[in-house]
Amino acid sequence: YTAGQWDTLGVINGVVMTVVQYRDTLLVGGHQVLSCSGEPCSQVAFWDGASWRPYGDFGAYSVRKLRVLDGELYAVGGFNEVEGQPATGVAKRVGNSWQPVGQLNLTSSIQDVAKYDGKLIVIGNLEFPTGRDIAQWDGNEWSLLGPGIISLISSPICLAVYQGDLYVAGNIPMIPPGNPGQNIMRWDGEQFHALGQGVQWWLGDTHSTATVLTMVEHDGKLFVGG
Repeated sequence: YTAGQWDTLGVINGVVMTVVQYRDTLLVGGHQVLSCSGEPCSQVAFWDGASWRPYGDFGAYSVRKLRVLDGELYAVGGFNEVEGQPATGVAKRVGNSWQPVGQLNLTSSIQDVAKYDGKLIVIGNLEFPTGRDIAQWDGNEWSLLGPGIISLISSPICLAVYQGDLYVAGNIPMIPPGNPGQNIMRWDGEQFHALGQGVQWWLGDTHSTATVLTMVEHDGKLFVGG
């Protein structure tokens, strides 16, 4: 978007799901990204100032989110390999290549990633013996964060760190005894809390799902969309 108008920026054959600036480079990630500017490409590409170029190999599956956290670049999605190595949906850029971050269960499909309390946090389709759908990485191993997200029909989609707390949102039903919040919750480092009446399909509705797709902080406030 420039000078009051939208214009195209090169050609990518695939579905772009995420855009991020890493250092001085513009990156995109997505699903079924088969080529960029006519060159074979695997889910992530960078803009060299004139055309899109491949930026690593994620196999045949999606990269849903690229995030720069504390100056480091992470990719999460439904991929099960990166640069020819087994991966379970989480990768980090190290030097000139991608490296898997630990190993989750083989069916893991990650939606988003954030840094909170010195640990890497991911959400998605995850399973642990005592809970599901949200995990933390301490540099050595993955573990469940708190009680996890309750209910098999839950689908957390986005994360945000705001005013010192971790916010988790998506399709998160309040099914007692279960999640304290409806479609959005706040983690204070020890437990989850509701945010008022949560996000509702219509006012007063505590049963239907209303999916939160994105959260962003602006001007000291947390904005939620979906």
